[in-house]
Parts: sequence; C-alpha cells; structure tokens
Amino acid sequence: RLANQGVQQNLEALKIEEKAWHAVPSDRTCERCLLMDGQVVKTNEMFIDPTTLEEKFTPPLHAFCRCFETGVNVLK
Repeated sequence: RLANQGVQQNLEALKIEEKAWHAVPSDRTCERCLLMDGQVVKTNEMFIDPTTLEEKFTPPLHAFCRCFETGVNVLK
C-alpha cells in the first residue's frame, strides 16, 4: 500500500501524465485483478474495477493483492 502511494507521489512530481495498473499473473491471481491488468488512466484519475465499478486511486484492490502501478511513458 505505501509503496504504491510512493509511486503515485513520484508520478506527480515527475509530471508523468498516465499510469497503468499491473497484476502479477499466477494461479493465485484473482479475476478482478486480471481484469484490471493493463488499465491506463491519467495520473490524477481513478482506476475503475470493472466488476464492481468501484474507483481505486492506487492498488491494492483487496487484502493480499500483489498488483502495482507504473507510469506510462508517452513519447511525443
């Protein structure tokens, strides 16, 4: 949780415009996390859980969640 909050602060400080949600695919990864995998939003926007329509600013999605976020490098 704290690591993802730190990533969010760094994205904002570096003025990175977009962020992506990443799941860690394995036999333990839940369907919700797999559906979130690859979702890209503006850095200051919320991710949307497609199964519940719940908004999440950063991972984790649930207890023991291994998801993480990264900045999206947009070359112009």
